[in-house]
Amino acid sequence: MSGLPWVREARERGQSRVAEVYRCFIAVPLPPAFREAVAGLQRQVRDACDTVMGRADMLRWVRPDDMHMTVRFLGDTPTRKMAPLGDLLEQSAARARCVDLSATGVDAFPSAARPRVLLLRMSDPTDVLSSLAKEIERGVRRLGFTREERPFTPHVTLARARRDSQIGRASCRERVWIPV
Repeated sequence: MSGLPWVREARERGQSRVAEVYRCFIAVPLPPAFREAVAGLQRQVRDACDTVMGRADMLRWVRPDDMHMTVRFLGDTPTRKMAPLGDLLEQSAARARCVDLSATGVDAFPSAARPRVLLLRMSDPTDVLSSLAKEIERGVRRLGFTREERPFTPHVTLARARRDSQIGRASCRERVWIPV
């Protein structure tokens, strides 16, 4: 554990206690041009939310620089698993192929009637990303992580409902069509 860079840096700053557990996920970053296109779509969705709900601030919008595609949510992860996770990801990345993705539409999770997340659904026609997700799932299971029960669904999160918002009541009474 003391070999991890952020642990060494924290101790050098005089912090005697360093977090033993981090909330983690594995993600694929978006290429800059694709990220900019998604950010433009996100602005259209935000404008539509203002039209439909009257308040786009009921949502926390993901900053374009933070946009990514989550491959596997890990949750609370002990620092002792960080190095083996890094090895697993290096090996998986070395075998990864180029991904040919396209956006298929804006959706809400878990439902349009009670959205907690607005997302851009992605199509993975060659199954490259899905195969990578399966490989990573097998690897994290070997490292002792619990099995992911939900099927992998490629998407980019655009916004999340604020905890105190009433978005479930005020949302999606009307459907807004936004071409992707």
